[in-house]
Amino acid sequence: MNQISAEKINDPIRPAHGYRMMRAAISLLLRRSRRVIDTNLGVVERARARGRWKKARTKEKRERMR
Repeated sequence: MNQISAEKINDPIRPAHGYRMMRAAISLLLRRSRRVIDTNLGVVERARARGRWKKARTKEKRERMR
């Protein structure tokens, strides 16, 4: 498990631009250890996709409530 990737993912203080920084760190580390990063990136992407989906759902609900 790579220290940087784990730290950035679980960083609760500044997740918004912490993500961009994590992306940069990952692209740097990609050259060394491809496998570890790939699995990590997949987790992050999935979480973000889910966040977007949930956001859309709540938006729909709010529209319906009106």
